[in-house]
Amino acid sequence: MQALAHKACKVLLFLTLLILAVLFLHTYPYPMPAEQLEYWFHAASCLGIANPEDLYFPTMWVIDLIAATVAYRVIIKLCSKSPTPAPRLPADN
Repeated sequence: MQALAHKACKVLLFLTLLILAVLFLHTYPYPMPAEQLEYWFHAASCLGIANPEDLYFPTMWVIDLIAATVAYRVIIKLCSKSPTPAPRLPADN
């Protein structure tokens, strides 16, 4: 039961990090500068994609997924390296 709760907490942590990445890592809904739009149009035309948004959204999802994965691995590594407190022995009275 403890292992199931431990895995559920890890899944919840990853999903939370992914949601935070989706919310805060891109410029949407703010308009992009003209230079950035030009890069997206150029990349889309090089790949043969008519609409640059068809390239933008999957690219942003991949970036969000990578950012959430990196943050998750760093948090898990930091938590595994933190020293655990020594068990307390009962006091003799």
